[in-house]
Amino acid sequence: MKVDKIEKGSIIKFIYTNWKELTEERMAIVLSVKHGTNDFYSQTEKQFFIYAYDLDRRSERSFAVANIKNLEVKGNVHDVMSYLSEGSSTP
Repeated sequence: MKVDKIEKGSIIKFIYTNWKELTEERMAIVLSVKHGTNDFYSQTEKQFFIYAYDLDRRSERSFAVANIKNLEVKGNVHDVMSYLSEGSSTP
């Protein structure tokens, strides 16, 4: 997966397997993409993480890119905010 294509503010949908090996579909707003380690994965191996606001859990989360499948970019939060600030209504 090319992490350089994932932009801040992207709304993403994906299948994620966490460090406990639980697999779920997730939807989140990307905050940043970083290379490093975190508390849930090996401290000796650096990898890419997507830091995002998880829309289902309503909190900030980190997602190991290696554990993401079927990533889809559904839009961008900035486009949604722009649309809402124009006072547009649904037809």
